[in-house]
Amino acid sequence: PTDAERAASLVVVGPGYDTRRLPPDQVARVEPEPRPVGVTWSNHLTDEANQAKLELARIAAQGDPPSGRLAADWRERAEDLVWTLFNTPEFIVTP
Repeated sequence: PTDAERAASLVVVGPGYDTRRLPPDQVARVEPEPRPVGVTWSNHLTDEANQAKLELARIAAQGDPPSGRLAADWRERAEDLVWTLFNTPEFIVTP
């Protein structure tokens, strides 16, 4: 990044960087949703297996819950910065 780009990103995530981590006693632990029973060769053609797969697809589409270890305001600003960088035309993904 150029100096101007670096300065602009620090404006976004700089404030609150030192206090972004919450103390352990304030961390909210989020339990994942219970997963439906597995689908195997012996039950893959049943209605229950189809419903289980639809439920798994719904859970996967929601994604992981946000981290409870970071202050919400700072985490959201950092996510916005990463999302912006990821969607710029100059961003190139190379495997």
